[in-house]
Amino acid sequence: QVEPHLAVPPCEFGIVAGGRGDGSGFSPLLDGDDDAVVRVEETRLDGAGDFLLVPVHHEALLRDQRVKQATESFLKSGRFGPFVQLGEDEKPKRASLPKGWSPEAMDLEKGLRLLRLPREVGNHPEDGGVILAGIGRYGPFVQHAGVYANLQGVDEVFEVGVNRAVTLLAEKKAGGRGGRGVAAALRELGPHPVDGAPVRILAGRYGPYVKHGDVNANIPGSEDPETLTLEAATALLAARAAKAPTKGGKAKSSRAKASAKPKAAPKAKPAAKPKTAAKAVRKSSPKA
Repeated sequence: QVEPHLAVPPCEFGIVAGGRGDGSGFSPLLDGDDDAVVRVEETRLDGAGDFLLVPVHHEALLRDQRVKQATESFLKSGRFGPFVQLGEDEKPKRASLPKGWSPEAMDLEKGLRLLRLPREVGNHPEDGGVILAGIGRYGPFVQHAGVYANLQGVDEVFEVGVNRAVTLLAEKKAGGRGGRGVAAALRELGPHPVDGAPVRILAGRYGPYVKHGDVNANIPGSEDPETLTLEAATALLAARAAKAPTKGGKAKSSRAKASAKPKAAPKAKPAAKPKTAAKAVRKSSPKA
């Protein structure tokens, strides 16, 4: 029998869970919010010193820079970082401060606005589905029917209207296949020193990566996408390109050799031997 919750450790501990943060979750097979492996509610253990929900897939938790920073903070202070909390219940609702917001600049109004996220922007005119605005791993976003589109800043999460959200979602959906949209650009690093084409950091399903032309290279967990330099990105791209096989290289060489070799004249086929009558006649069984 599977336990409904994880075991409570006999020490001071905190919980870092993955999930979308909008109640839908990554897996259609699990109820409520989840990280595609476990439901968020299953990870809420009694006695936890702090709880942090990070909007990532289960496999990306250990590589997420935010999780690393939160863990370091918890080991020092018993908390995952600055956050706002509603009430003193057993499981109070909390929200981490977004990037650029300092604890000193917080007031009651700002705190309540964070705690109300994700915000319902309105209903989509095509299907009547709810459009949500929130703050995720890659910053502020709007979301509808599984399509996510980035917003320019945190303040826009609280101000974006239906028309603007529908436009952003339509642009994102039109840019991808199957309605999933293209990967969100996190940073523009600048032109590549070789050909001048842009080098970007994009948000992938399994974590951020750098892109230049048709070459994609994953950003290792030891590197912070927020501080990765153009020089470091080009080094990652060069290493990735060196490992990739030349497209159609083997096929081209084999075809070239085959075409260079002159074709031999076809050999004349020997004349077919006439079939004997004995082979054409079925052998009859002896009569009694």
